[in-house]
Amino acid sequence: MNKYTLTVIIIIILVVIGIIAINSSSQSPSPTPTPAVTDTGAPVSVVQSPAATAVHTVTYTDGGFSPASVTIANGESVTWVNNSTGRMWVASNPHPTHTDLPGFDEKAFVDPGGSWTYTFMVTGTHGYHNHANPSQMGIIVVN
Repeated sequence: MNKYTLTVIIIIILVVIGIIAINSSSQSPSPTPTPAVTDTGAPVSVVQSPAATAVHTVTYTDGGFSPASVTIANGESVTWVNNSTGRMWVASNPHPTHTDLPGFDEKAFVDPGGSWTYTFMVTGTHGYHNHANPSQMGIIVVN
């Protein structure tokens, strides 16, 4: 084998190694665990694909929930952020039993500045209220 042939073989090997390295680094990353809550409100670890599910935000103020109605897909989450001067306790209707969607109940007060996230796994229209002030209500529509 002459010097020219050996050089060509080495170049081909280097090109193949480079192609393999580029292909392996451009593949999508592995799913990563992210915090979530179960339908009982208990924290769990959920593995999400790189295309994570949407998280919608509802702001709670002294005047109530905004937006008052949110439409989401099954499996998506809603985060309620307490921007009021009082406490918030998001819970399924009716007050005080919270039985329309069992598990959709924060089961604790969130102070101003705090938040709570719930992942909806049941399609339908789910009314909710602030347990601390049941006249303040909202609706989540899950398709």
